[in-house]
Amino acid sequence: MQKIFIVLLLTFSLYATEVKNSFNNLNNSVIHIVKEVLGKDARDDIVKNIVYQIEKHYGAMDKKLDKLLENQAFVDNLMHQVNEATKKNISLSELLEKSKKDREEALKELDKLKKKLVNKHDIDLNKVLEEAEKALANYDSKKYREVLKSYREDKKNKEIVENIAITHYLCAKSYASDFMFKKAEEEIGTAVALDKNNGDYLGWYGLILLNQDQYTKALAYLEKSLKIYVAIGNKSGEGTTLNNIATIYKARGDLTKALAYLEKSLKISVAIGDKSGEGTTLNNIATTYQDRGDLTKALAYLEKSLKIYVAIGDKSGEGTTLNNISQIYQARGDLTKALAYLEKSLKIYVAIGDKSGEGTTLNNIATIYKARGDLTKALAYLENSLKIQVAIGDKSGEGTTLNNIATTYQARGDLTKALEYLEKSLKIYVAIGDKSGEGTTLNNISQIYKARGDLTKALEYLEKSLKIYVAIGDKSGEGATLNNISQIYKAREDLTKALEYLEKSLKIRVAIGDKSGEGTTLNNISQIYKARGDLIKALEYLEKSLEIQVAIGDKSGECATRFNMGHIYLANDEIEKALKSWKKVYLIATEIENAEVLEALEGLANGLGLEGGLGAWAKINFD
Repeated sequence: MQKIFIVLLLTFSLYATEVKNSFNNLNNSVIHIVKEVLGKDARDDIVKNIVYQIEKHYGAMDKKLDKLLENQAFVDNLMHQVNEATKKNISLSELLEKSKKDREEALKELDKLKKKLVNKHDIDLNKVLEEAEKALANYDSKKYREVLKSYREDKKNKEIVENIAITHYLCAKSYASDFMFKKAEEEIGTAVALDKNNGDYLGWYGLILLNQDQYTKALAYLEKSLKIYVAIGNKSGEGTTLNNIATIYKARGDLTKALAYLEKSLKISVAIGDKSGEGTTLNNIATTYQDRGDLTKALAYLEKSLKIYVAIGDKSGEGTTLNNISQIYQARGDLTKALAYLEKSLKIYVAIGDKSGEGTTLNNIATIYKARGDLTKALAYLENSLKIQVAIGDKSGEGTTLNNIATTYQARGDLTKALEYLEKSLKIYVAIGDKSGEGTTLNNISQIYKARGDLTKALEYLEKSLKIYVAIGDKSGEGATLNNISQIYKAREDLTKALEYLEKSLKIRVAIGDKSGEGTTLNNISQIYKARGDLIKALEYLEKSLEIQVAIGDKSGECATRFNMGHIYLANDEIEKALKSWKKVYLIATEIENAEVLEALEGLANGLGLEGGLGAWAKINFD
């Protein structure tokens, strides 16, 4: 799920000016390093944004950047970080923070190992660990790995299998920290081969495979690791592993299983007093309930998470949670409340210098204006978002924003421009290997061709999208695409085939616990029965859909279902029931400021011959 934040245009202009003015004082050495990584033709705005993030990060740590730049190992490490952030579309600020935490954790682990090995009289390993510690403190990860390797190359240490395994394990973690996952996999594989019953080694093997999207293999190692942690009573390791296993099930679209693992992890975090872990797990549970469409439960977990992050002073966690809360209110259609949370979140992200977050915020505020029907303002925010993402080299964010610009042009009725933006987005996703983004964009392109009436081409794009979702094990995407394919067959008046695809979609959505998707599919099934003239069955499916949408707080979905129910009542000559249903839609749509639904209601009022257009619904009263 994408992080979302919000900023008013005025706030954006002030912040942009502040950064621009500070460029005159940027460190020339850092500018030179960034240009060396990006190439001499790199745009000045991209270079300056990256330099700004570096200076802000080390300034917050109270580190003297000029002194650090005298150290060639630090310079090499910094160049690697800039290169990885650009290549892998990660916020440099986040990457520098992660690198800092990884280094601190590795130094603590080395210290712990030194103490543990004192009694084993392995002088060689103690010396190696001390040298490794110095290399790490000096930002020299390459030398750190070379020092560890030197221990196992010494013939007299060949028989000390346990200690050799330790050096492979430490090297694996170092390679993983530097995003060199293939090398990390080789090292951790050797460590596991030497010590098959080490929970840490097995867990890290699983995590390294997980980072390469090798879900089946990763799951096998994580389950072995979990079994060992449970057996030896390592609660911290158990909690972390449960969370990682949940990530795999969530990526596969199995939300029920993901929740089961997250709830076990949460119990452990609470029991051992791990507040940070508790906050993270509550957030993960919330987003899983949101993916299921259960907005009420998602909100309850997010509020608990927010309370923890505020208490422990975790600003990044607080910003993310405020952002996720805004998504719940936006999904419910409460756009005013969503904006309030987004503005709080934005202040935090601006304060910690997260340009990536700022770009995403502008992107998502656009979705609020789009929902309100203000497409001009939505486009303005999206264009500002795109500028930032291009400037910081966030290719994934750029792909998403191009997609959102396209759907905004589509809402305007400009299908040619929409298609242009989608094709640019698709090109980016293919280039960076983002299969999920590629599947989504192919789906969106299909909707342009459908709107043009080219059902054959629309179906071609949907089948390509479906193939991708099946290949990557994305059940949620698969269910949505089957649903969309059904609508092509419905448009072709092949109701039998349309129903087949909807039933497949429904089966997947029920299996993975996607309540929102289930409600949508039940709604669509009802329309097939309506088209067949079976109004009784159509109404049955709509009532099932409505029950789900009311239960999970899906106001927009509820509007669509009640709207369709009104048409069934009208077809049955139950005029009062139809008007009551549409009046309810009017009340909900007005409350949630849903411009699309209000527009449909205006058209309906005119079609029914009600005086006053949209205002006619306000005048209708029932005793």
